[in-house]
Amino acid sequence: MKGENMSENEKKSKRRIYAEEGLLNAAFTLNGWFVKLKPAYAIDKMVFCFVKKNTKAAQSFNVYMDLDDFDIWMSDIENFRMKRIIDEEGKAKKTLPETYKIVTGEKGAFSVGICKSSNGDGYVINGHGKKKENGKYTGDFMNAFVPVSYDWLRVTARYYKLTVKKHYEELSDLILLESSRQHNPAEGVQADPSDPSEATENDNKTNNASSSENKNSKTNKDNSSANKQENDTKPASKPASSNKKLPEMAIDTMTKVCYDGKQYKFMALNPDGKELNIIVSNDTAQALGERFAEFRRACEEAVNKGNHIHVTMQYKNGTYKDSKTNKEYAVFYMLGIATK
Repeated sequence: MKGENMSENEKKSKRRIYAEEGLLNAAFTLNGWFVKLKPAYAIDKMVFCFVKKNTKAAQSFNVYMDLDDFDIWMSDIENFRMKRIIDEEGKAKKTLPETYKIVTGEKGAFSVGICKSSNGDGYVINGHGKKKENGKYTGDFMNAFVPVSYDWLRVTARYYKLTVKKHYEELSDLILLESSRQHNPAEGVQADPSDPSEATENDNKTNNASSSENKNSKTNKDNSSANKQENDTKPASKPASSNKKLPEMAIDTMTKVCYDGKQYKFMALNPDGKELNIIVSNDTAQALGERFAEFRRACEEAVNKGNHIHVTMQYKNGTYKDSKTNKEYAVFYMLGIATK
């Protein structure tokens, strides 16, 4: 039967073939140019790969577009803003991209854009660039025109939104992590050294301290004799009692250490595999200093790699009241890190 002789590729849908090539979408013509849209999320770019048919890629070039710009295009496609604007450009007999055009590359030599088709039916992706071989540009600049429908653009936007979600979530997590490292009570607020207000404030503090010291030096000197006499007759203070040893527990972290604006929270497993809610107060985080900062970074890296961190923590039992639900939960307060 015919179905039994179908090749593996013939059995696959066009969409699956695109996915296996790492493409969002592709558009072809019978004898002209075609374009493939390939995400390069690792460098925050979208790549338009233009190739002229039947040239064995001898006539081809790539245009790299910033992901933030591409994201705006895709949103405008979904809400039909792009359609309204380009349709108006078409009515004005404009045959090249204007509103939706990105100029990029060295000296603005490359570009990509979307405009109305010259025959008034559909839309066109226009690319301008030069072929690159062995790291060097060769040959003449080329212009590519690939007709597409608006539905094709909408499908592209849909797959873009689906695939870019995780990328933006990772960037968001990174922003939150790095900003909390620079501006949280555990590590202190790092002032911008270029901010003149900081220098002025520090200078004022120094001057005020110096002035206060000079002003109080005479008073301190006058009081020193009286203080000495009083101290000589005052009974010696009792030595401080030794700190009581805090209970310890081995845990395996499960999540990142998050800061909710008031305190730090994370989840872990005890040796019996029971899930624990653990809270670290601002005072504890500040007392632990860099050690706690390293612990947070280690938890972050472990979660990203699907691993966990094994530590022995010093703790106390307590309760936590959720201000939103007004419910109380049994929690463990981390007081120290015994081992890492």
